[in-house]
Amino acid sequence: MSLTLNTNVAALQTQQYLNTNTINTQNALQQLSSGNRLNGPADDPADYAIAYKLDIKSASISTSINNGNQALAMLQVAQGGIEQIGNILTQLKQISTEAASSNTDSNDLQALQTQVAQLETEINNIANGTQYGGVAVLAGGNTVAGFGATETAAGISTINFNTAAAGNWTLTTVASATTGGGVTLTMTDNALTLTQSVYVAQPAANTVANVSFSALGISMQVNSALTGVSGASANFTVTGGSSSFQYQVGAENQTYAQINVGINSFGFGNTSGLNLQGNVGSQGAAEAFMTQIDTATTWLTGQAGSIGASQNEIQYQVANLQSMNTNTESAASTVKDTDYAASMSNFSQAQVASQAAVAMLAQANAIPQEILTLIKG
Repeated sequence: MSLTLNTNVAALQTQQYLNTNTINTQNALQQLSSGNRLNGPADDPADYAIAYKLDIKSASISTSINNGNQALAMLQVAQGGIEQIGNILTQLKQISTEAASSNTDSNDLQALQTQVAQLETEINNIANGTQYGGVAVLAGGNTVAGFGATETAAGISTINFNTAAAGNWTLTTVASATTGGGVTLTMTDNALTLTQSVYVAQPAANTVANVSFSALGISMQVNSALTGVSGASANFTVTGGSSSFQYQVGAENQTYAQINVGINSFGFGNTSGLNLQGNVGSQGAAEAFMTQIDTATTWLTGQAGSIGASQNEIQYQVANLQSMNTNTESAASTVKDTDYAASMSNFSQAQVASQAAVAMLAQANAIPQEILTLIKG
C-alpha cells in the first residue's frame, strides 16, 4: 500500500470498525438496561413483528380472563337472589301448610294471607332489585306479540311491558267524566284477572304524560290524542321474558370464544316459573297453594342448577385462558426479552473491540508522520 499524506486509508478503516463496535456496545447496553432484546423494529424486524402480535394476543386474552371473572361475579349475584327467593318459597310453604290445618280459624287465615301477599311482593322486589352493573339479572325481558310490539294505539306514544306478568292482556281507554277531558286506562289480564285503572289528565299539545300501572308492571306515555277516546281497546300477548348474557371469553371472534347464559324471569306471577296465583283464604285453597309452591320450587332449583352449570363452564374457560396467556407470554419472552448471558458477552466483546479500535486509530493516525522521516532523510 502506498504511503500518502492527504488520505489516511488505515485510519478510515479503523474508524469504520470503531463505529461498528461502538454501535454494538450501545445496543448491548440498551438490551441490558431495558431488559428487552428488541427495543425497536431495526433490532430484528421479523422478531419484532412476531413479538408485537404476541403482545396484542396476550392483552386480548388478559381482557377475556377479566370478562370471565366478571361473568362469574354476575352469576354469583344472580345465585344469591335465587337463594333468597328460595327462602321465601320455603316460608310460603310453611304458611300454606299451617293454613291447610283445620285448627287455623278465619282470623288466622286472614293474617296468613297478609303474610303471603307481602312475601309475593318481596319476590318481585328481589327479582327487580338483584342487579349487577345496573343490569337486573333476574327480571328478564318480556316479549310482546300484537299491540305494542310494532305499533301504538291512538294517544299512546310508548308502552313498556318488561315486568308485566305473562298472559293475554287487553288495554281499554274509556272517556272520563272528570273535568278536563282525561281518560281512564284499564289493563286487564284475562288469565289472571288483574286490573288497574289510572286516571290521567289530558296532556297539552306536543307533550306526553307518564302513566304507571305499578301493580301490573306496565308503564306508558300518553299524548293529547287520548282526548275523547271512548271504548277503544287492543289485545296483546305478553310472554314471560328471559335475559341472555353473552361473555367474550376468547381472543378470537369465534362462537367457541363466547358463552351465552340465559336467566329466566323470576318475578311473581310470571308463567315462566313462579306462577303463584293461589291464596290461603281457606283450607282447600291452602292445599292447592302448596302444590303450586312445590312446582315453583322445582322450577327454581332447575334454574339454579342451570346457572351453576354456566359458572362451571366459565371457570373452565377462564382456567384455559390463563394457561393460554402463560404460554403466549412465554413465547413472547423468548422473542423479545434480553438473554443477559448472551448480551453481557456481546457487550464485553464489543467494549474490548472498541477499546482496541481506539488504540489502533491512534497508531493509524501516526502513520503519516513516517512521511516526515522520508523528507528529512
